[in-house]
Amino acid sequence: MVWLIILLTVTILHAIVLSVFVLLEQRKPVATLAWILILLFIPIFGAVFYYLFGRMRFERRRRLRASSLTQLDLELAELELDMGPEGSVSRALDISSMPGISGLFDAHFDEHDPGKAPAAPLLTPTEQKLFEQNQPLITLARRVVDMPLVRGNHLDVLNNAEHKFDTVAEEIAKATHHIHMIYYIFRSDKTGTWIRDLLIERAKEGVKVRVLYDWIGSLELAQDFWKPLTDVGADCVPFLPLRFPYAWRKSQLNFRNHRKVVIVDGLVGFTGGINVGDEYRGLDPAYGYWRDSHVRIEGPAVLQLQQVFVEDWCYATGDMLVDAEYYPKTQKEVGQELVQMIASGPDQPWYSIHLLFFLSITSAHQKVWITTPYFIPDDSILTALESAALRGVDVRLLLPGKLDMSIVLYAGRSYYKSLLRAGVRIYEYEKGLLHAKTMVVDRRCGTIGSANMDIRSFHLNFELNAFVYSESFAASLEESFLQDILDAKEIDLISFVQRPWSQKFAEASARLLSPIL
Repeated sequence: MVWLIILLTVTILHAIVLSVFVLLEQRKPVATLAWILILLFIPIFGAVFYYLFGRMRFERRRRLRASSLTQLDLELAELELDMGPEGSVSRALDISSMPGISGLFDAHFDEHDPGKAPAAPLLTPTEQKLFEQNQPLITLARRVVDMPLVRGNHLDVLNNAEHKFDTVAEEIAKATHHIHMIYYIFRSDKTGTWIRDLLIERAKEGVKVRVLYDWIGSLELAQDFWKPLTDVGADCVPFLPLRFPYAWRKSQLNFRNHRKVVIVDGLVGFTGGINVGDEYRGLDPAYGYWRDSHVRIEGPAVLQLQQVFVEDWCYATGDMLVDAEYYPKTQKEVGQELVQMIASGPDQPWYSIHLLFFLSITSAHQKVWITTPYFIPDDSILTALESAALRGVDVRLLLPGKLDMSIVLYAGRSYYKSLLRAGVRIYEYEKGLLHAKTMVVDRRCGTIGSANMDIRSFHLNFELNAFVYSESFAASLEESFLQDILDAKEIDLISFVQRPWSQKFAEASARLLSPIL
């Protein structure tokens, strides 16, 4: 009996202490109250649930990131001095201390005189127009993630997995120095085995291969799947595995690496929404046709992709990849696109992708067209979409008609009524499973990446999106959007409000779980 009283007392005290931590996290009042009630009324379950899913920030990784990036930034600063061809201006644009267009480039124009302005014009007329149109976005991105705008890039949108994997396979076959990958899901099926075997062939030729896969997303991987690859010298590492008895200290089930990145020799990169598995190629009958998008990148923006990989690899392994060969000086201007690679995650002080999505919507003048498979907006994004539509912006959402997680589908539909009343046009894709994640704003800016339009992507996952300030790139995303809505059904407000009460109840119930879906 005494031991029971002691256990009960300790449990209650522990719940009270955790409640204090929840208060200090300064969440929204409703979320704070919900967590405190859970911790106090079901203390044992509540404490376990909080440790695994409750914390909103990853303080340990943030501290490690801050310390490790000091060295990384110093290394990259020296490399950037000679990024371009001799005599040319730097391709990195820095607006952190700029009152206007003048003085746009970073202070590495001339490695002998960093303060000397270049003789060549800073921007072409087209670039200057795009910069002026997108300056609030560019400035915000520079300040929240410290990632400069880079010019001279070429991007190809890869619609659907066959196109993506064939292109990735071509680049892997040409690799001579290194191949770096990050994937949320990597399956040990036909597709996963094919990609692994391609990597084995390059590793046998002396190419350094590194694969970082999310432990939860790739939980179904066969235990010995990576052995043939590691046997030839490759490194394959899980991101945030749950390891007892230290799970409470380091591992967080709620913080997952949702990024999809491939980098070949520091010259060509890929990112987007397509993981590695048969279902993404439409080979799984349970899903059928799978509609997705990815992007192939050439140019200086690839070095920003490399920096994201280096940071994640450093945290997972402790290995700092700051050697010059990972940031090749042979990188050159290959196109016209202005690009910023935006990484977001719970290790950062700002929810950067959330902020950029919000500003993109609120600054739009003509159109905002969004494609996303998981649609669970928070209050700020919901208000931004509604207010944009109410002031006459053409706001359209292309969402899935079916999904691999029905509860997420129902939660998303619970937001339709207010959006439709505001004038937002909503389409549900019917040809197959929609998984693409893109947004177009006024044909001046487009983004493609791993982030969904949901709370998990905004606040909990490690995500990566390419923000591209280019009329041609935005036009290509527009074209894909218009093609996709031919295979979609537009939702009508009158018909929607007349749906069965059972469906309304399911949607309202699913909405309660929105913060953790």
